[in-house]
Amino acid sequence: MSAVKIPRQDYYTFEDWMSWDEDIRAEIVDGVLYMIAQPTIRHQEIVMEISRQIANYLVGKHCKVLPSPVGVRLKKTENTALEPDIVVVCDRSKLDGEICNGAPDMVVEVLSPSSVRKQEVIKLKKYQAAGVPEYWIVDPINNVVRVYILENGRYNFPVSYFSMDRIKISVLENCEVNLQTVFGIAEDLMDYIQSNIIPQYSHDNFDAAHNTEHIQRTIDNSLAIAMEHPVDLNMVYTIAAYHDLGIPLGRKDHGRHSANILLADRQLSDWFVQEDIQIMAEAVEDHRSSNEHDPRSIYGKIICDADNDIDYKIVLRRCLQYSLVNFLDYNQDEHYERCLEHMEEKFGNNGYMKMWLNSEHDMRSLKELRHMLYNDQEGLRRDFDKIWSDLV
Repeated sequence: MSAVKIPRQDYYTFEDWMSWDEDIRAEIVDGVLYMIAQPTIRHQEIVMEISRQIANYLVGKHCKVLPSPVGVRLKKTENTALEPDIVVVCDRSKLDGEICNGAPDMVVEVLSPSSVRKQEVIKLKKYQAAGVPEYWIVDPINNVVRVYILENGRYNFPVSYFSMDRIKISVLENCEVNLQTVFGIAEDLMDYIQSNIIPQYSHDNFDAAHNTEHIQRTIDNSLAIAMEHPVDLNMVYTIAAYHDLGIPLGRKDHGRHSANILLADRQLSDWFVQEDIQIMAEAVEDHRSSNEHDPRSIYGKIICDADNDIDYKIVLRRCLQYSLVNFLDYNQDEHYERCLEHMEEKFGNNGYMKMWLNSEHDMRSLKELRHMLYNDQEGLRRDFDKIWSDLV
């Protein structure tokens, strides 16, 4: 392709598209120009992971998988030129060295905020009309893949797959894609948070109930709950990591302070669009069970339930840790009575703690905690005394 800029005109031909500079990311559909937005790191990671899994299967086989950018001309009679995120081509005669001439056997498109209508309406119709046997639309916001299979010239109603699923590819026998690795946490995001965010909780201005151990447990709890829901694990992980950063600025409003710290971290734009960052900040602000308002999103509900950490002995330990720091003149019995009162107030039958998602693990843990509160206070006191001897 020669180095030219795109001239402004009402209608573009396939020849126009071929003449454009290789650095220009654009598609034309029936002569109408659609610019392709710069992909996010998250977008590219998904493309590369799906491509990798398919490529591993295709070693030694005839079909080829090609990740973007690769041009596709579905029909020679149309002025349509597309750049799908991934194509699988089994008829190698369609590959002329520059583009794919004709319908691929499979197309994968990863949504971005600006491309939803184009992928789900305009391009879907084109792929259907051209006879593309299998079309995937990957939604990285909700961690969902919608799979369309062509039957009698039309796509069936799509089947949705989530982050714990494996998808069998209909056009490649015995090939499947594991979505756990596709929608997993970005490695460079994890490195950034583990190196720059988590260590902050080891500073002296964080009490023992909000230290690195608590944050790691909240991360683990969040991810376990998230596996039951169509959510972005990168967002879940980030929310859990940031949710208590505002503690040194005041415990009462630490949710709001933590949200502001997250919003101010410009590094996060390497992995998230601004809309995602705003959702994460709201979830961080909403994470306290004592808030008067409900969480504004599924992400807020996940961090609320995860932060409660209803494991009975963990609750007892955290309660004593807080009490030892804030009630210095209390003796052992007074600390015990205070913890008992707090656990009843928060986790009791009429407690203020709200369970938003009712995960199996949380419901089982809450049942155990309430059993200790109401039916086995002797055992509760023994456990308290043991924790006391560990901490004091």
